Amino acid sequence: MILHSINKHHNSFIECLDNISSTDSLTAEDPFTSTIKKSIDSIGMLNPILISTNVTTDHTKPYTCMIGNNRYFYAVRYGYTHIECLLIDDPHELKMMTTKLLIKPRKM
Repeated sequence: MILHSINKHHNSFIECLDNISSTDSLTAEDPFTSTIKKSIDSIGMLNPILISTNVTTDHTKPYTCMIGNNRYFYAVRYGYTHIECLLIDDPHELKMMTTKLLIKPRKM
């Protein structure tokens, strides 16, 4: 099962969740997680997650989720096998994309 994004981006692609690690840890259900679930269940994932090959937290996986960890964990938690991604290896471009996609960037 594939988690597609509603907003299409020129270079987005579908990647197997088994090839992506996360810089965050999976936490118990909290109010924000519930909000994400309700949103994706009702309207879908708005934008692809942003992944990188430059940051490796798990050397057995080629990609790390930099932006969109909640969407990544949603896909893992609810049985998806693949997710739509954008590969962003340049830190400057990553910051620009977080602004473009109206995502609050984490400290980079």
